Amino acid sequence: MIRIAAVVVTYNRIEYLKKCVSALQGQTRSLDGIYVINNNSTDGTREWLDSQKNIIVVHQENVGGAGGFYRGLTEASHAGYDYIWCMDDDVHPTLSCLEQLVAVMPKRGGIVCPKRLMDGKIYMSETKHFNLSNPFKSLKTELTRKDIERGCPVPLEDMAFEGPLISLSVISTIGLPEKGLFIFWDDSEYAYRSFSSGFDILYAPKAILIKEDMSNSVPSVKRSWKYPYMLRNEIFFVQKYGKPVFRFIYTRKLFIRYFLGMIKHLIKKDGKYTLADLQLCYKAFRNGMHCILGKF
Repeated sequence: MIRIAAVVVTYNRIEYLKKCVSALQGQTRSLDGIYVINNNSTDGTREWLDSQKNIIVVHQENVGGAGGFYRGLTEASHAGYDYIWCMDDDVHPTLSCLEQLVAVMPKRGGIVCPKRLMDGKIYMSETKHFNLSNPFKSLKTELTRKDIERGCPVPLEDMAFEGPLISLSVISTIGLPEKGLFIFWDDSEYAYRSFSSGFDILYAPKAILIKEDMSNSVPSVKRSWKYPYMLRNEIFFVQKYGKPVFRFIYTRKLFIRYFLGMIKHLIKKDGKYTLADLQLCYKAFRNGMHCILGKF
């Protein structure tokens, strides 16, 4: 009998978390376990989780999504679950989502990803193919609507930690996500590591997962604190998997794009960046080049 556990990573989104957990508990293919990794939420999440039954709760410091999935996959794989269903707290699966994912899982194991909908429309960020040899072409060939409309599983090389079903055989072979990435590219790195080890990653159009629209949050005038992770982690990925000439050219092009973008805002004096951000940008570039990870 195949045993399946869900792993949800949460931070300060208690209402979305409640919706996610409720959807997990109502699946047509019942889960054998639900793990919630709480990254030190301060909005009442801890108290709510501690009052729940039939949920395995882990409270820990905020180590980002990467550290959250590292801990969740560690706990669930050590418990011997055959498949582990990963997701952030701002998504919730439709009733038959897990059933449809299981139906597509390859016999030898792998990763199966759901179709995500946001505001009733297909949300796409999946990558069918990474270009890691030609620095003058796009890094990614992305999934298209036409691919999805065929209705058949689509091979991928990338996925998001928003609903992928991961077999224990993948974890046993390639290990756990790179927790030092903190946020961004941890899912892409894990997917490509899996793909490089010979596992199939499949997009399952009949498995539906709802993604909350977070764009309604009031934006800050100041730059996002996330940008150093975006830059460093993309460079880390390219350094790890790219061909030598590709690595040399692509990483410098990426750094220049970020750096010049900041200078543009400094000239405009719109308050988005400061001179200190230029230093942080260079630090992110340097750390990515030397594979120095962790929290900024």
